[in-house]
Amino acid sequence: MDGRTVAVGLQQFIGGQYSQNWGPFAAGSILASIPIVVIFLSLQKYIVNGLTAGSVKG
Repeated sequence: MDGRTVAVGLQQFIGGQYSQNWGPFAAGSILASIPIVVIFLSLQKYIVNGLTAGSVKG
């Protein structure tokens, strides 16, 4: 483990200047986004309630 961020790690999948490995890059991007989507979907109810509670006038 090198202590890199996900974005820097994904950049390593692309390869050099003239050799792009887009398949592994796309797969890594999807795998990296899954936890974010799961967290958002599980907390969506609370996010919407918080946004609408701040917009109530009176």
